[in-house]
Amino acid sequence: MAKILLIYPQPQDTSKQWRFGFSLNLLYLAAITAEAGHEVIDYLDFSAVEISDKLLSQRVDEAEFVIVELDAFALKRSVNVEHGEDLILWIRSRFPQKYIIATGYDTCLFPRDIEGADFTFTDEAELSIAAVIESLPTGTVDRTRRILEDLDVLPHPMRGLLTDFVEHGGNRSQEAHLARSTMIQTSRGCLNRCSFCQRKGWSSQYRTHSPGYVINEFRTLEEAGYRNVWISDDNFTCRLQRSKEILDGLRRDKISQEMRISLSSWVHIDEEFLRLAKLAGVSIISFGIESANPQILDFYRKSIDLERVRQLIEFADKIGLYTIGNFIIGAPMETDETIRATFQYIQDSAFDRINIKTLDYMAGSPLYDSLPEHVRKDHRHLFACKENGLGNYTLSELRTIKKDFLDDFYRRRASKLESKIKRHGPPYD
Repeated sequence: MAKILLIYPQPQDTSKQWRFGFSLNLLYLAAITAEAGHEVIDYLDFSAVEISDKLLSQRVDEAEFVIVELDAFALKRSVNVEHGEDLILWIRSRFPQKYIIATGYDTCLFPRDIEGADFTFTDEAELSIAAVIESLPTGTVDRTRRILEDLDVLPHPMRGLLTDFVEHGGNRSQEAHLARSTMIQTSRGCLNRCSFCQRKGWSSQYRTHSPGYVINEFRTLEEAGYRNVWISDDNFTCRLQRSKEILDGLRRDKISQEMRISLSSWVHIDEEFLRLAKLAGVSIISFGIESANPQILDFYRKSIDLERVRQLIEFADKIGLYTIGNFIIGAPMETDETIRATFQYIQDSAFDRINIKTLDYMAGSPLYDSLPEHVRKDHRHLFACKENGLGNYTLSELRTIKKDFLDDFYRRRASKLESKIKRHGPPYD
């Protein structure tokens, strides 16, 4: 039996407002290694709290294996690669006898051996982690690549490793402020082929848990007293009938009636799904729409009926669901006119919240792969702006455009949102 320490390094851009979150990937590895008979001694999350060298040394000294996750943008809106690589070298220099394993989305996007690590995963680690731990001490590392086809073979993440501070929404940028909260994953990947999406770089297949597995995991969350649950799927509704079956099961068995559930969806849904979502305890649905311009939508490889989306958002609003619209500005063909049209579409729709991002050519995405090698160089991402030769606006101009519109949007929506919260309660507790 080996003693295992899990580490999530600190993201590099601490100026951003980090969303609620923790590493589900590390908690899956914790559960898998525990099932294999090993002891998981701790999960250290540098994005949650400041961890002293003394505490880090103490925990590393107690462990035999240290697993460090090098993440991409997904969890904290910033990569943690630089800190992760430094941590690995720091541990190696002080504890040369420890076994260090590197894993994460960044090593999938940029396959390489991490300096100081005894083994680096360049794909999913779940089915191979136990074999790697067993073979490293023998000097004959098991490098067999195992593809996770059936997500139902996974145990539930070891959420017991999380502190109350993290589960109540605390991190290095904000105090704990939520009722007990967690994340759950019901699928991996997405059937969409959006040109800007980097997730195909680490999850090219779309795989799902069965509805029964998902309902059972939600039942364990209910028994543990979780109130806010974020479904972390890239797209919960890729297979609409499956998502309806999950929601109907939660409603039928009254599992999530005390929960506030948030999820992401594409726009190919219907009113029946929205009704089931409301009955199952879903409070927030986030939609990726990106633009109101057909040419730009084609560039993003998104097939969207904008008028149908507007109708769905209006229906969701009427039954008390909170909706988030996600949009992107800065495509190479973007103009003042196309931006105005997108902003007008937003104002004419019943969204409660809006996210507007600058188009980003991120590693793993088709847009990034389309760039010449001399343009990509060692960049993990490149904004579509004049400075990079990828747009009609400077990065500063795009940020000003976004800020001005969002200030106006929330000023206009303030009274409507206040009224909605009085009628339906807050979107999360």
